Amino acid sequence: FPVTIIIPIKKLFTSIKSFNWDIYYKETKEKLKDLTRTNYNLALFHLNSGNTSDAIMRFKITSYIDKQKLYPDIEYYLGLCYYITFKYDDSKEHLTNYIEKGLSEKTEEAKFLLSAIENKIDETKTIPSSLGAIYYEQMAKQYGMSLEMHEKEALNSFIAQISSHKNIQKSSSIQKILELGCKTGGVGRALKENGITSIIEAIEPSNILIEEAKASKFQEEPVYSSLKCCDIHEYTSNKTARKKFDIIISHDALNLTPSLLPLFKELETILSSTGFIALSLRITDKKNWTFNNLPCRFLFNKDYIANKIKEAGLKISSQSEILFQNGDKGIAVIITK
Repeated sequence: FPVTIIIPIKKLFTSIKSFNWDIYYKETKEKLKDLTRTNYNLALFHLNSGNTSDAIMRFKITSYIDKQKLYPDIEYYLGLCYYITFKYDDSKEHLTNYIEKGLSEKTEEAKFLLSAIENKIDETKTIPSSLGAIYYEQMAKQYGMSLEMHEKEALNSFIAQISSHKNIQKSSSIQKILELGCKTGGVGRALKENGITSIIEAIEPSNILIEEAKASKFQEEPVYSSLKCCDIHEYTSNKTARKKFDIIISHDALNLTPSLLPLFKELETILSSTGFIALSLRITDKKNWTFNNLPCRFLFNKDYIANKIKEAGLKISSQSEILFQNGDKGIAVIITK
């Protein structure tokens, strides 16, 4: 039988009056903070893992419950998520709102995405490294240390082009190697496996990828003698700590700007007199270069690449075509002074 509990009105009001509402409010506020933080962190996790629809849902929940505005960059991340899912009208609305609020942390990224949506990319634009890294970070979440196996054919073709260069046979003269954009360490490990025992220093813009690269080993020894997490273009233009390298390598990483000439000029200054540069780049049949919305990167015309190499005072020693996993055509180029 159902039981009915009757609370006297006087006792009920006494209980309500004696209830400590200040403590309740403070506790609820702290719980909401935790709930906000949990949803925000889950949203970032889903974004980095490539689960963009789940990221959108979590960012929206966070936005709704974030009454104290603890996470002002939610508008930016929603704009980014909608950009990734090709919902450009929604993306533009959130990115514009973020920029208008005058929040500086992600303004560079937001403005770049807007220029891409509005088709206003020109040769002065540079993709913020955080945007360029998103694709590879998502891939790293999925493939981990075997990320390079996802592009095995392109990697093998690139290593073959390096191995066939005549200067590589004089391994005793190769003391220092610089790799720009090492990702999870596939190129460095492949060089070691091919008998290149030189010291390899590496630059990688992504925090997630560089942690994978740190774990990269060959015969129980770390592949890289040093790893720096920084923007490639900032590193090459830094004149305070200039070193000379016998080989400068970059596999599918110099794609954040269409303006290749300044980069090639900087590489020329840190290349030893007998050294060489080995690059792989994705190519396009369009004039000069084109921008790929997702993943964010530039593709280059072969003649444009050749002209910029020449203008930088360098020359092409050899080149061959390579094919990337998604069907993009590319070239592997060996460049000397």
